[in-house]
Amino acid sequence: MPFEFEALVGHLYIVGGRSISTAPPGTLCEVAPKKAARGRETDTIFVVVTPAGDVLAPVAFYEQMAQLAAQKYFTSTGSVTAGLRSVIEHINQNLYDYNQKNPKHYQANLLCAVLRGSDLIVGRVGCIATIVQSSGITTSFPEDLSDKQALYTEPLGLQPTPTIKMAQFSVNNGTRVVFGDSHVAEIGIERIRVSLMSIDIATVLASIKEAARLQLSALVAEFVPPELPSEPTIPQAESTTDILKSRNIAPREDLPIKIPTDSKRNRPPGRISIVWRRIQRILGRIALKLANLLRVIIRMLNHFFTTEDEQNRRWLSSPLGLGTIVLFPFAVVMLVVILWLSGTDTSEFEICIEEVNSRVEIARSPSIANSDREQILSAWQLVLTKVSECEAMRQGDPSLSEIRREGQAVIDRLQSVTRLEAIPLASMPEAILTKIVLEGRNLFVLDQRNMQVYHIALSEDGLSTTRIPSPILQMRRGGNASGISVADIVDIAYNDVADRFTALDTNGLLIECTVTFFECSGQRLITDDWVEPVSITFWSGNLYVLDAFNGTPQIWRYEPSGGRYVERPSEYFGGGNSPVLQGVNDLEIEGGNIYILTDEGRVLKYRQGEALSFGFVAFPPGEEINRADSMYMDDTVTSQSLFVVDQNRRTIYKTSFSGRFNDSYRITNEDYFNLLEAVAVDSTSGRALLYAVSGNTVFVMELGE
Repeated sequence: MPFEFEALVGHLYIVGGRSISTAPPGTLCEVAPKKAARGRETDTIFVVVTPAGDVLAPVAFYEQMAQLAAQKYFTSTGSVTAGLRSVIEHINQNLYDYNQKNPKHYQANLLCAVLRGSDLIVGRVGCIATIVQSSGITTSFPEDLSDKQALYTEPLGLQPTPTIKMAQFSVNNGTRVVFGDSHVAEIGIERIRVSLMSIDIATVLASIKEAARLQLSALVAEFVPPELPSEPTIPQAESTTDILKSRNIAPREDLPIKIPTDSKRNRPPGRISIVWRRIQRILGRIALKLANLLRVIIRMLNHFFTTEDEQNRRWLSSPLGLGTIVLFPFAVVMLVVILWLSGTDTSEFEICIEEVNSRVEIARSPSIANSDREQILSAWQLVLTKVSECEAMRQGDPSLSEIRREGQAVIDRLQSVTRLEAIPLASMPEAILTKIVLEGRNLFVLDQRNMQVYHIALSEDGLSTTRIPSPILQMRRGGNASGISVADIVDIAYNDVADRFTALDTNGLLIECTVTFFECSGQRLITDDWVEPVSITFWSGNLYVLDAFNGTPQIWRYEPSGGRYVERPSEYFGGGNSPVLQGVNDLEIEGGNIYILTDEGRVLKYRQGEALSFGFVAFPPGEEINRADSMYMDDTVTSQSLFVVDQNRRTIYKTSFSGRFNDSYRITNEDYFNLLEAVAVDSTSGRALLYAVSGNTVFVMELGE
């Protein structure tokens, strides 16, 4: 049976106020395939799938959903209405089941319309609209586009049984229809009516485009008898079938949809093509300069050698004349070379800017913006890599700075990174700072290069210092504490019970200083069993020393007697229960629970020598901690947080005491954190302050309320 009408199809896809030349993802118009079920042979199906909900799925998700709808319909039997209901219910069940099993809950608006003879049957779920103009009369589905309750219905994937709305329209020669998202409704029925009365479908598209705002996805069709040729000016929509074939994606019955990871249109220009463009430009400049040079030489030769004047001939035969003829062209060539070289940097920079703009356009394109997290990250990382190359040619270009900010903001959002402004607080000459201790308005830092401890007095707001950093004389290599020479310092800590700031050296000398007047004394600990002390901390007046101990770490606990640690230490891990760990580097105690950090970013939690459950969870994909340099325990009531420092990523992670991800911090100028080692946090006031040491500098950052 022949088709009674065929559809001339166009599309509109507007993102951020820009019109995109491709068909919107999830739009499809297909005639019945050769092996369609009986009764479907002359049907034409239109499918429009648009995003809904807070989680945006990859582009391929909507494209494959549209393809699945067409496949399901053409293999079904029964009436058109029954077929559409079956299709919508099948897709909804598929999506609902997927959402029950996965953390990402996708939702979608779906419109399926079938043209059979002179009837157009439409089924919709969610916020999606149809506008039909036939015989001069314009109608819509839902009937009143300004009725938010009728327009904004529940999308697919939210409930096990979808709320399906159905409508039927009669079509004739010249009937025009718009299938679109909620932004079509925002334009208004009267404005759409005027647009649909335009001379041809191309003008219809142009008119709707003028009326659209920032966003719009729509499929526009005009029904004509099959014998009428379609006008070449009509922009044809690309079938989702063709899109899927071009990406080698096989239609599937199941969700989730696999995301294509390679596409020529998403791939940035190759290095070879960029080099060839540069060569072409350089060769063009050389050819132009040589042509100008030859023109000058020819004019000069004509001037000197075509004269018959005897005086000129004598001048030409003189050494001055011959020298001028020989040297003048050489001077011109040298001048050309100098001018060309002086312009090379500019041309290289211009080419670099072109490449940046090309990569930015790809990263901003809907095919990337609507894709999965990894594709978006990869696209913007390519942009920032190229921006860095261009900035090496010309520093301070405002357009590059703006692109860098845009790209970094996208990457930070996907990686759950908060950017902080780091304020340099104090610097120590020729220092490498590795430890930091905060007590009230006093900061203490250890310079590992020179084995010297410094005191920094903070202002009342904690954002500046009241004087330059002062070295503590007794806390330095070669210093003297109670007549005992100080060796290399292992670590520094604050004893809150004794109200003393302390340092421990490799020989077991514990140096204690009052915070107010810095009156210092020293005592030798019993260290017969020590092997490799790496960190110290205090809890309830007891001193705990973490000993790496050749891969079987031990914690030595010193209990005070008369204000001094004179007894032999006890083993925290008794009876051969020491864990087998390589690369332990830090120790913290909270509420009697001991936390041990390793170089690989593992944290082990113990209480009374028994292991407790601990694990980092809920981190963004690819951002899990796999290396750590130090940690800080903020046990204030308002914070209750663990901070972990990763120098390699120049990142500070914030988690709960059980390891659940809360946030991660990086600074605007990451070069400042190339040597990031340790942090301390003050959350006792209305705003939290984060102090960090990197290189020879102490930085302060505001974390907010």
